[in-house]
Amino acid sequence: MDIFLVSLFLLYLIFYFGVQSLLFRTIDRYASVLWQMKLLIGGGTLSFLLTFLILVLDGWSFLNSIFGSSLISFLYSLSISIYLLSVYSYIESSITVKIFTLVGEKTEGISRRQLLKVYNLRVIVKRRIRRFLVQGEITQKGKWYARVSGTSIFSVRERLNKLILFFFP
Repeated sequence: MDIFLVSLFLLYLIFYFGVQSLLFRTIDRYASVLWQMKLLIGGGTLSFLLTFLILVLDGWSFLNSIFGSSLISFLYSLSISIYLLSVYSYIESSITVKIFTLVGEKTEGISRRQLLKVYNLRVIVKRRIRRFLVQGEITQKGKWYARVSGTSIFSVRERLNKLILFFFP
């Protein structure tokens, strides 16, 4: 049955990346981190429930089904969290990667002036503020911005980064 559980785990990962690929073609790109968190939490819950149902129907005992479902859900959530923290967040926020992408979009290249129109400090701040507003991380009152109290998606990501750096300096 170990191969069965590993197969389910791999199937859930394939499903995650498939949904991510399809969904991210249609959503506002500034809400991508919010949607990543929704996919992580929703996928973890769905993987638990679906695995539990499959194992119970396959004749596993209740406790073994709970254990197997919890294990698969934990591995799924851990794998997606590692992906988000180690791959996706760097791709999403890296200025170097963004500039490299902009330069490579056109075969003839891009002038420094065009590059600064698209990607300068004002544009960076504007985009990041918009992303924080869309995700509900901050609020705007007139010309002032304030952080939303409580735990947010961004703060969870930062806390997870600190935890990983604590264990793996």
